[in-house]
Amino acid sequence: MTDETRPVLVLDGSGDDFQARSIDHDPALLGKSYELRYQVYCLERKFLPAESYASGLEIDEFDRYAIHVGAIDARGELAGTARAVTVSELGLPLFRHCTTFPHEMDRQPEYRCLVEVGRLAVSRTYRRRVDDHPSGGQSPSPSGGTGRNGQVDKRRRQADVLVTVLKALYQATKRIDATHWLAAMEPSLERLLAQHGFPFRVLGPESDYFGLVAPYLMDLNEFDQVLLSGRFPALAGFVCGLEARFAPRPAEDRLGNELTMPGTSALIGPVGQSGGNPADGPTPVFGLETEVRLLRAFRRAAAEVPAYRTLLGEHAVGIDHVADLASFSRSCPVLSKHNTFSRFPLDQLSAGGRLRNVADVLTSSGHGGEFAFGVVSRRQALSGVQFIDRAFDDAFDITSRRTLTINCLPMGVIFSSRLMTVATTSVREDMALALVQAFGHHYDQIVLVGDPLFLKRLTDYAGERRFDWKQHRVNVIIGEETFGERFREYLAACLGLNAAQGDGGYIMSSFGVGELGLHLCYETPATISLRRAAQTDPSFAFDLLGVGPGDGMPLPMIFSFDPLRMFIEIIEPDELGYGRMTISMLDPERMVPLLRYQTGDIACLLDHAQVAEVTRRHDLTCAAGLPGALLALRGRETEALPNGSHVGFYKDALYDDHQIAHHLTGAFRLIFSGARCTMHVQLTASPSPAPALLEQGILNAVPAGVRPEKLVLWAYAQFPFGVGLDYERKFSYSGAAEQEMAATRLEPPTHEYAL
Repeated sequence: MTDETRPVLVLDGSGDDFQARSIDHDPALLGKSYELRYQVYCLERKFLPAESYASGLEIDEFDRYAIHVGAIDARGELAGTARAVTVSELGLPLFRHCTTFPHEMDRQPEYRCLVEVGRLAVSRTYRRRVDDHPSGGQSPSPSGGTGRNGQVDKRRRQADVLVTVLKALYQATKRIDATHWLAAMEPSLERLLAQHGFPFRVLGPESDYFGLVAPYLMDLNEFDQVLLSGRFPALAGFVCGLEARFAPRPAEDRLGNELTMPGTSALIGPVGQSGGNPADGPTPVFGLETEVRLLRAFRRAAAEVPAYRTLLGEHAVGIDHVADLASFSRSCPVLSKHNTFSRFPLDQLSAGGRLRNVADVLTSSGHGGEFAFGVVSRRQALSGVQFIDRAFDDAFDITSRRTLTINCLPMGVIFSSRLMTVATTSVREDMALALVQAFGHHYDQIVLVGDPLFLKRLTDYAGERRFDWKQHRVNVIIGEETFGERFREYLAACLGLNAAQGDGGYIMSSFGVGELGLHLCYETPATISLRRAAQTDPSFAFDLLGVGPGDGMPLPMIFSFDPLRMFIEIIEPDELGYGRMTISMLDPERMVPLLRYQTGDIACLLDHAQVAEVTRRHDLTCAAGLPGALLALRGRETEALPNGSHVGFYKDALYDDHQIAHHLTGAFRLIFSGARCTMHVQLTASPSPAPALLEQGILNAVPAGVRPEKLVLWAYAQFPFGVGLDYERKFSYSGAAEQEMAATRLEPPTHEYAL
């Protein structure tokens, strides 16, 4: 199913101006379909040799076994077409060109009626012009249009045609009792469809079949649940005209019990401040689609994972006890490193009771003294490439811009891409800068990926060499730690960016967990805009996030996430809704399934409607394009401090004054004796101004109520908590009084400042 829509198309059309229908019994329209396919596949895309189709009709041997559909415009003309090939003695065309992951098609008996959908083509009359594509220089206006009404109308009409063709395919295949769609798609088309509710999953690696495509499968029963959820308005008309016996019905579990829509008693954060126990019901963002996937993941783990069976038995949980999201949250045990990786061998944590076909292993940081492992199968590794490309494309438009990504993440975290050049340097600032200097001018943009302390070191190193970042379009993805808006502004200034505007490149945060996966939660331009508004407006920060001025708490990161990839609960929330983030991964192919797994982070779920309302009430417009699934992440549970403050607050205070920040590495250690605090700060190796200036600037950035009793500045080489920081390990920003006693036995610091 080749993408004739381009990846920037938005399915906001209703298709009401077109008729969806099968065309096999209309010879004239069927002939027009073959003509349109010839125009697209032979003349325009040149996937097929035009000389092989002297009649000007693109027909092959599979058309005898296919259902042909079309979108018919008001004049009775064919605006778009596609076909669904049924299984015959010829097999299906996809399997002549594409391969599947090992054992994938062993599951084919459960695909009771499989059809291959393809030959999607839209008439040029309804397709956007080439120069409408973003790479052609036409930028969208703030309202979402292109600035030229004709182009906007053409884009909308193209969406209408595509929606109508897909509706016709859906109804035609439902009428023959098809259960699954098989399709070969370009990544851009799969991404477009996924964003608008089509639950395709990848079956195999990419192959050259009408361009670079991969095989995908969609369960029509899952798609029925998408339609029933009502979350995608463009799909609302898909059941119109479909006979009642073929209409979607609520999913049934394996015991034949109807799955009920979860309750709407939301675990929302400060914007609603309702809080509550997770068993009271999940936030409405987790609908029936999430429930179906979660129950499937639960039953698989209960049946196939020895360790999980043991844990369920210890908690007296039977499979029949779990019928919906609420009973899952109420009944199932909470997992952590301690009762999984530290207790069971990996084989017992694995589906089927043993590891097999392992491609990659991600490790946790081991910061708490225990290691956990993310085990990636070969199938997941291949689909993971597509996931990374989709995530980067959503953020940085890598399909339109030649992109060099420099991966500076520590601890062996790697990723690959088919659309970008990826250079992995780990924590070598000299190597990262050398790559920028040698390769940067060959690319339209550079993406730096690293943690805050290393990115500070990289920009310091580049500054010492007077390197001008402004000669490149630079974007940044920050992982491993949370950070504040003052750090974002500092880093943006070092890179020649405007932190408030992403037009020339922007800085975003991505949250991942080694044993669960990369890019679980992430910032978007809209969530960044919200957080920046909260930084400058204390009343908005309090209404939105529950953070008051002078309370010594950092602004939480505001993230989006995919509720079809994971189910999130907040365990033991406080009065503001912040509690222990607990994640259940929904991928049915995970080698080590982890359900209700606690990451050690404190977060709260935000209700989209209430966030939009608070934003409107404060006369802000930064919520344009606000994602539906929102999360406020405060940081690690261990970062809460004895004085009621948080490590993140002191972290960001170091960047309040950029001139001072230039002389600091960003590393510090808070030592507590009761609630009394001493703050040890490391200076850079470069010459520093008078210590009193640095001290006063740092202390002024901390409210009086949580200001350290003593501030100690250390020369770079004398810092007793990690000289020449080991960027491969997570840095500890706080500790006990015994550490201070050990520190004072070393060489005297550059300066001490006591209040």
